[in-house]
Amino acid sequence: MGTLMLALVIAPAAGAATRGAHGSVLLHLPGTRLATLAGHAGDRPVLVTRDLDAPATQLTLTRLRSDGRPDAAFGIGGTVSTRVPATFESTPIARELDDGAILVVGRSRSDLLLIRISPAGALDTAFGSGGQRRVGLPASAGWPVFVDGDGGVLVPRTLTGADGRRGMAVTRLRSDGAADDAFGTAGTAAAPEAQGGVSTDASAVVRDLAGRVLVAGVADAPNPGAPPRVAVARLGADGRPDQAWAHGALALQDHPSPRAERLLVAALGADSAGGAAVSGAYGEPSPGSHYFSTVPFTFQLDAAGAPASSPGALTFLAEGTLRRGLRLLDPLGLGAAGLDASGTGALAEGPGDDVFAAARGTGFVEVARYSAAGRFARGFGRDLARFAAAPAGRTALRATCTTEARRGCRMSGSCLARPATVPAGESRLVAVRLSRAQRSRVAAGHAVRLSCSTTALETGGPRSQVTAASIRVG
Repeated sequence: MGTLMLALVIAPAAGAATRGAHGSVLLHLPGTRLATLAGHAGDRPVLVTRDLDAPATQLTLTRLRSDGRPDAAFGIGGTVSTRVPATFESTPIARELDDGAILVVGRSRSDLLLIRISPAGALDTAFGSGGQRRVGLPASAGWPVFVDGDGGVLVPRTLTGADGRRGMAVTRLRSDGAADDAFGTAGTAAAPEAQGGVSTDASAVVRDLAGRVLVAGVADAPNPGAPPRVAVARLGADGRPDQAWAHGALALQDHPSPRAERLLVAALGADSAGGAAVSGAYGEPSPGSHYFSTVPFTFQLDAAGAPASSPGALTFLAEGTLRRGLRLLDPLGLGAAGLDASGTGALAEGPGDDVFAAARGTGFVEVARYSAAGRFARGFGRDLARFAAAPAGRTALRATCTTEARRGCRMSGSCLARPATVPAGESRLVAVRLSRAQRSRVAAGHAVRLSCSTTALETGGPRSQVTAASIRVG
């Protein structure tokens, strides 16, 4: 039996007295196993997708206009694709550069693969070989890397000294793959050593709005039986340690759980005030067993590198920046984990204080635009349905329905105004009924969730019941 996916995009009627929130864009991308957003793309978000299951498959970039429609001036119909090898690992890092080009960086075993796309949406054939360049990855390199506006790449590294002690470092590569001699020594800057002979391992790096470089990782336990610690060092733009940060440019954050083991730093962000935050997870032994429980954590530091705290959620963006107190509506019913640093979704800065979010479902990717208040931003969304002040029980909106059935399916249900047949791999707009209370919530800008019981009939197959996943209003 095929599956039915329903996601709603809605906008209020023009001239309505109370305006609700607009919707999001639903992109039908069968086979997609990875989706992320490019940083610094402004009001035209750039979605990067890839099918991880294919032995050698395409990496696709899709640019949307400020209203959510594909940007026809970019590539072919808003998209450009290129082949990448099966060894292309991890979630790629993408950024719109200062000259308008887009650089995508991925890890391919012991190499970095750099892909440059022109502002018009074509592979930059003057870059490397056919728009792609392989760069030898420095030894003991971490991931993710950070892409500067000129196309240079900051790589977190762990260096081992003659005494066997490990320490965090950052290497800056120019866009041609050569080491940047203006950064550190021959392109590599070492973070200060931790006191007491403790080793540190780097795993994340960002550049803050003042041009300083932050590198974060894990510091070994200071003594037997103690938990590992989070280490964050700050360097100047030239790679020299920033003595105004913490104790000698290195902040060591004790872990609140004395039973923490196997600490992992997954995300690092810098805020506009000069502070930073680190998120990740640690393993904690389960009582009475040999298993570990995985527990997420977040640490915050102020502009001086001292421990800090602030109310509300922390949001890590593709630009390496940090938003505090931003709580987003969940476009795909994934829960809070779908829109944070867990890797399920991706977030990037939009115009002003807006934020773009992308999340992957089965055969599709949804891109949403949020205001600073965490609600869907106005004016963004494709095929936006409109609703008026209809009486309760009347058709109030339309939902976009996509089926992954091999031969299509026929839908019916109490919330559908009429049955609809959706061919395989296609989308159709179907009318959905709202109660008076639900319409009131939509008009106030809230999210309303419906669960339609539908009947899917695959051609030549038996009738069966399926439940629509996340029909969203708002």
